[in-house]
Amino acid sequence: MSLIDMAKLSDPDNINIYKAEIIATLRMDDKARAMDLLSSYIATLDSYNLDEIKSDKYWDTMRQFIYSEKRWANQMRLKLSGM
Repeated sequence: MSLIDMAKLSDPDNINIYKAEIIATLRMDDKARAMDLLSSYIATLDSYNLDEIKSDKYWDTMRQFIYSEKRWANQMRLKLSGM
């Protein structure tokens, strides 16, 4: 986890780091913390204002990425709720 913390410090806007933290937390069998991290991750994804970048040529790619990540996070929350 110290490497993930260092990565967060060096690039706090990289949401891939947060996903890696969720997966690492799950592997350490800390389900409560993983649920909190998933909620934070979903809130971060929700905070992206896609209308601001709509003119960007990568808008559709970014939109698809955000929706797929939200789907993954919600599915993980459902799985953890059932455990």
